[in-house]
Amino acid sequence: MEQPLFLSGSEQILDAIKQLIGDGDDYGIAVAFWGTGSETLIPQEGQGRIICNLTHPGTNPNVIERINSYPNVQIRYLDNLHAKVVVSDNGTFVGSANFSEAALGISSSSAQWLEAGVLIDPGSREAKKAWKWFETLWTQAALIEDEALSQAKARWAEHKLQEGPYGVVNHAPTLMFDDGLEHAGKHCLGELKLFAQRLDQPFGRDVMTMASDPFQKLYDTLMGVPAQAKPTGASRKAAGQAANLLWAQSGGDPKARLTTDEGTILVSDPKIFLKRSQDTRNYERVSQFLIKLAEEGRDNVDEAYRFWAGVVIKQHKIK
Repeated sequence: MEQPLFLSGSEQILDAIKQLIGDGDDYGIAVAFWGTGSETLIPQEGQGRIICNLTHPGTNPNVIERINSYPNVQIRYLDNLHAKVVVSDNGTFVGSANFSEAALGISSSSAQWLEAGVLIDPGSREAKKAWKWFETLWTQAALIEDEALSQAKARWAEHKLQEGPYGVVNHAPTLMFDDGLEHAGKHCLGELKLFAQRLDQPFGRDVMTMASDPFQKLYDTLMGVPAQAKPTGASRKAAGQAANLLWAQSGGDPKARLTTDEGTILVSDPKIFLKRSQDTRNYERVSQFLIKLAEEGRDNVDEAYRFWAGVVIKQHKIK
């Protein structure tokens, strides 16, 4: 991931935030408003610093009090903070979402707000600017004393704000397809869940972004491949081809560069991945994995994976 990655939807945003603060040894969170249950996002490992807006009734002070007791976290507040920024040694997130159930679907996967944001590579100039911005705010922010907490609790009891939208949200945004997949928008693939970040693997003449560790593990489990500390060979390539195939079928930005007689191309057509899997003698592995992914009743399979695997099987007549 070199260019900023646009994230649409709460699931992608939540995955990004968890990766940034869960895998990072050092992180900073400048998010104005914190809702009930948002303290569960904060990992028990690593060293974190948090800036919130404690005095605004959009923040639940009981959540802040619990976080303030964590030994590995320092927390301060600014009365005029309205930002939603996460910085870590794994990257930077800038977006619209507060840390709340309604914004992120932290425990229920049923967020109510429509959110968006961007994920920035940790080595980029913009990520370094975000860190500098956070450090400046940190020096300006106030420590959370007992008196400030008491005042915030009193204000919260009298004026707390509703976390979700005031109107009734009874529909999901949809994508329209000529083939009748009008509900495809409900099955968004998360790039951070599907692909390994910053890992482009050469295979002969081709270069692909490889499958994430969880997706590779899912492939190995469904295909009966013995667990390996570092998957290699045919299973790794098949999982990578399957991940790229699902991504291309869903309309995602191209993630693979394949060498053809006409030159190197960025691949957005799933048919090309299927043809390449045949050329590399991986078609049987890829197709059988997709069939297993599409089967109903598998508790360990993400619904979006099942949906798009079914689309690939149907459209490309895989048996």
